[in-house]
Amino acid sequence: PSWAAVFCGLHGVELMASSFEKSPPPNVYARVVLALIALVLLCPLIVYTAVFGFTISTNHSRWGEMGSAMSGIYSPILALLALFVVYGQLQSQNRFQEHEIDQRYVEQNRADIHFYLEQLDRALQVRDPNGATLRQMLHDCFLFDDPELFSDPRRIQLAQGINRQYPQLLGVWCAIYPVWVGLDSQKRFPYLHNAATALQKMIAVASFETCVALDQYHRTVTEGRVKLPYQFSPLLEVLT
Repeated sequence: PSWAAVFCGLHGVELMASSFEKSPPPNVYARVVLALIALVLLCPLIVYTAVFGFTISTNHSRWGEMGSAMSGIYSPILALLALFVVYGQLQSQNRFQEHEIDQRYVEQNRADIHFYLEQLDRALQVRDPNGATLRQMLHDCFLFDDPELFSDPRRIQLAQGINRQYPQLLGVWCAIYPVWVGLDSQKRFPYLHNAATALQKMIAVASFETCVALDQYHRTVTEGRVKLPYQFSPLLEVLT
């Protein structure tokens, strides 16, 4: 179990690092934008110089005509640049708002994961009349490696009997997965990192073997009618 937890933690760090590597450095965008602005501003001067040369006129009317021409050329250019600046500000504001929404969503899901894992830990420590804990019962009855046992009537009856007597166990395990799916829905930071961390926490609290047994217990008691994105049982990966 400890090695599985370490592996999930390293995998989460790798996903976080890869998400940063995919983002180009911001100074690249700044250089491109500055180059385009300089090109746009210099183009009218270059064209004017190419046509009329570098000679400075002493005629006042020529200066007025040049001022009118430059005003007509640069006014729409500056207006367009101002529009781009406003657009950039709106984009930056939207990204900031999306980041805030993502952070709130991730924080809420992390809190839900913590709550359900606390409930799961309590449920696994409950003892039956014979003194065995639910964790031991899951290991003894549902930590199997034969896929045909999922359809064994006696195994299904046993699982349903445990569910009737201890319904919180299945309810908590069913509640954890939708929260994890929400974190895993976006393939970017911070979603991927927290999705990997959630799996690590499940292993740390319940142990890897118990998570496998819980997956197979859920599949047995529901007889496959309730689909979950099982993450621990190799048998269920084959069946799905």
